[in-house]
Amino acid sequence: MHISYNKYRVRNFAEDYERVNPRPVIIKGWMPPKLKMELSLYNLQKKYGNLKIEVENGKKASSKTLSLQDYITSIINNEDEGYYLSNWQYHTQFPHLDTLYRRPKFFRDNWFSCLKR
Repeated sequence: MHISYNKYRVRNFAEDYERVNPRPVIIKGWMPPKLKMELSLYNLQKKYGNLKIEVENGKKASSKTLSLQDYITSIINNEDEGYYLSNWQYHTQFPHLDTLYRRPKFFRDNWFSCLKR
């Protein structure tokens, strides 16, 4: 699922993607062009695709481990089955990525800032 950062209303985000039908979503257009290449799905797959990550599905109360490559592919193909990336503390593995992240307007809190350094 994809949404446009500039066209989607903040007030609808929580209802559409958190409360009623929680599911992963790719937010397009929120990243400054300079960082777009570094954090593109292609580059994330290329540079970090072999990493094992944990994904969860709150509705099914289940989790599974897979590669970041496979997870990104499942989102692009809309085959993620409601699984979302959970507990990936990327800033401990890749501190340089932490400096590139900025909180999208849809997110009420920046949970990453609460994580231990």
